[in-house]
Amino acid sequence: QHFISAHYCSTMASYTYEATAEEISKIQSLHAAMDEPPGTVDIDPKANVSLLLNVLKDNNEENRQTASECLFELLNQYVDSFDDQELCTLFAALLESLDDTAEIAKGILVMFDIFTDIAHPEATWLLQYGEKLVQKCVSMTEPGLNSELSLRMSFYEILSKFIEQLPDIKRSFIVQVGQTLLSRGLALLQTCKASAEFDYGVCIGCHAVIKRLGDEAPEQLYRSVAELCMTILALPQPNDACVGETIMCISTILNLVSRPGTPYIARLAPIIVSMISQNVAVIESIATITDFGMYYGHVLLPHADSLFQSLVQYSSNTKEMGVKERSHLTNAMGDLALGLNQNFAKYIPQAMNIIARTCDESRKYNLRDLDEEQYVEREETVDLRDAVLSAYTGIVQSLEDKKPLEPYIDQMLRVLMLFLRDQPTERVFETSVGLVGDIIASCGPRTINILTSSQRKLLLEMAPLLDQVMQMGGDPAMMQIVQYTQTHLQSL
Repeated sequence: QHFISAHYCSTMASYTYEATAEEISKIQSLHAAMDEPPGTVDIDPKANVSLLLNVLKDNNEENRQTASECLFELLNQYVDSFDDQELCTLFAALLESLDDTAEIAKGILVMFDIFTDIAHPEATWLLQYGEKLVQKCVSMTEPGLNSELSLRMSFYEILSKFIEQLPDIKRSFIVQVGQTLLSRGLALLQTCKASAEFDYGVCIGCHAVIKRLGDEAPEQLYRSVAELCMTILALPQPNDACVGETIMCISTILNLVSRPGTPYIARLAPIIVSMISQNVAVIESIATITDFGMYYGHVLLPHADSLFQSLVQYSSNTKEMGVKERSHLTNAMGDLALGLNQNFAKYIPQAMNIIARTCDESRKYNLRDLDEEQYVEREETVDLRDAVLSAYTGIVQSLEDKKPLEPYIDQMLRVLMLFLRDQPTERVFETSVGLVGDIIASCGPRTINILTSSQRKLLLEMAPLLDQVMQMGGDPAMMQIVQYTQTHLQSL
């Protein structure tokens, strides 16, 4: 609270300027000119900045709004025209003009977004005013100050971006911001009766703090953020937006914490599994549970039965699943396999069921029949095929004992041959060919006895294709993969 109040006095802009009729006419003309296609109107960006900054302090909100829109277009189109010191002056003036008037604040925050795109550690404006902007964003998101959700989220988004941009000398300040947001989150939880009531911007800010500090963050900060997240996820009536941001924060912690014995890690797994079973923020939940599989397989194992039951149920819901959701789910099969190792054998039937559904979706389009106008369909088909190959690769590589895979070799080989025949991208080709070699190698000398005559025929059909690729030459890495698979095909 002291951190907030110490800077709150400077959060409100002072509107003491009164633009003349001539100035108003000038910015209206500039506003109209900015709507024209670039290059059709001669505009000197520097000549107009002083006027626009003055009008941002005008006591008329409509004039401020027009000035804000003009400044955004000037920055967006001509940011390279300003040197570092000019940008510093502009940044300071925008910071002074930032208040809680919704439309004006949103316009100025979008301009700060442009600054993040050109940020570098030596930027004068970042060194002098970056910390002050973060302080102002923290103050402007104080509960009760801004009732409009979209405006609060805009403040939190800019706060997060600038935390990630601040130079190393600001680390103690970043920790202080994290502690302030944690205190705010705990205070909010005292009055929240449902997930939708919680100001999830707190999670956006905490997430940025954790990412920025990395594994150098104090252990207590990790623990406190994780505890806050678990309490949020326990709120009744889980809300997609709130749960999604909370889970992404947890995912970052899982990727950074190097102490797997930490007690809160074990407590997180069943919470995330329950989100999937409730069909809440499923993409984020699947991504996070995949991190568990990769880094803490032993922690996830007691909850694996419930997890795979929920994943199969989710996979069967074809009406609600888009390409992005199905791709995430399928990729997760390979990552979970690598995390659970031989323990994954029990879940191969469920995993292959999920992958088979994705294969069916990927067959909706034949790549050779899709032209440039069907770019989206082509990209989606390729994404699904990449996901299938990633899942197969993880499963094949994870199991020391390949016997549980034998019933699915036919399914895998047929899918791989389908992908290879249908104008594959370079990545799909490389992965498919490499997987064929992996499958043969993984089954060892028994391969010839395991394969049916139709499977052997499929593999023999691949041999001339690989010979042709070797003759044509190309990327050394691809040639190595082709040669690897050729060697194993010859062994049959």
